[in-house]
Amino acid sequence: MQAHLERDDWDWSAAAAHYRVLRAENPNNWRLLTHVADFYDAMGFANEALEIDRRAQTLDPVDFSKALFLYRLAAAGRYRDEIPVARLILAHRPDDPYPLEWLCQAYAKTGQIRAAREVNEHLHRLKSDQLQWCQFEIDVAAGDASAARTILNTWISEFPDKYSDDIREAPDIGNAYVELNDFDRASDWYERAYDLHEQDLFPEVFQTDHAKYRQTAGFKALSQRPGFKAWQAEHDRIAAELAAHHGAP
Repeated sequence: MQAHLERDDWDWSAAAAHYRVLRAENPNNWRLLTHVADFYDAMGFANEALEIDRRAQTLDPVDFSKALFLYRLAAAGRYRDEIPVARLILAHRPDDPYPLEWLCQAYAKTGQIRAAREVNEHLHRLKSDQLQWCQFEIDVAAGDASAARTILNTWISEFPDKYSDDIREAPDIGNAYVELNDFDRASDWYERAYDLHEQDLFPEVFQTDHAKYRQTAGFKALSQRPGFKAWQAEHDRIAAELAAHHGAP
């Protein structure tokens, strides 16, 4: 898909134009709508992405988009809303590691440590790759920064030669450092992601939970790099477009 290629190349303006056409011409194609939602998420519009995903769910005959919705809710910081969605998926697919991972995070983020540990035990029985991320979230929520850093150091030692469903790209490690409030190291990994031209950099640093990080000198320096400035210019244009649309009679 041309729009995907443009997004991968950080050609935000061209990608936006193509995604706009896809959305207008395919209002009832749930698969394409999930891709459009991905783009809005990448551009920092979590709420708009959520609304598009809700539309996709009404059209999805197999409920695949509900799994994607879990990520979108997490990006928007809506962890309590994740829980019923994950449970709904697990009612039909009780051993699916993906919703179990998000359920674990949602429980941990909302202070339900015992419930998170029960999910972790389930992942243990499945021997899932998501196990380490679940344990990391539990350690952070429980205030055990040392245990969380031990897991993080394992990921770093394996990066980039060993990829798992826990850690895929440099922004994931940056995110883990943000959770530990180690913003200097988070910036180091986001800078690496920028240099590697990783497309997930932008949606990750603009997650709702990263608001405090975005006040740091490291982020402000990163935001002055050319790729970020180009992203910001397109973000602002889309923001104006959405404001005009939502304000229209």
